[in-house]
Amino acid sequence: MIKWILVVLAVLLIAAMIVPRVMPQDAARWHVDPTTAQPADKPNSYLIADYDAVALPLSPAEAMARFDRVAMAEPRVSRLAQDDGLATYVQRSALFGFPDYISVSARADGDGSRVSIYSRSRFGHSDLGVNKARIEQWLKKIESNADE
Repeated sequence: MIKWILVVLAVLLIAAMIVPRVMPQDAARWHVDPTTAQPADKPNSYLIADYDAVALPLSPAEAMARFDRVAMAEPRVSRLAQDDGLATYVQRSALFGFPDYISVSARADGDGSRVSIYSRSRFGHSDLGVNKARIEQWLKKIESNADE
């Protein structure tokens, strides 16, 4: 009996490690403009938009290029979709490969731009602050080099 319980647990663990990695990623669902996004009721997302948007002394194109360099330098990040002034990235957790989707847009604001970001988890109820911590870390990297 214990042997069968261990076998079932092993199969469930293997499934948990494979399923998130092979599920299709629908760009139409996840590639959203953060300025119009409506966060879910679950505490597994982080949104910076409207009055919270980050002001940078860069053109929108330069801000998007800077964000792209920072995002793509992070571990387990890939670009899901990109078009004019909007990009969506996927960062997977190290162990199980759970995807988090990060959408960023940049709009002209005077001589610079305002960057809005929406980071959210695909699975689970709470992300334990992972999305907020990620965005704050990425923004520090972007802002520290914004005058280059």
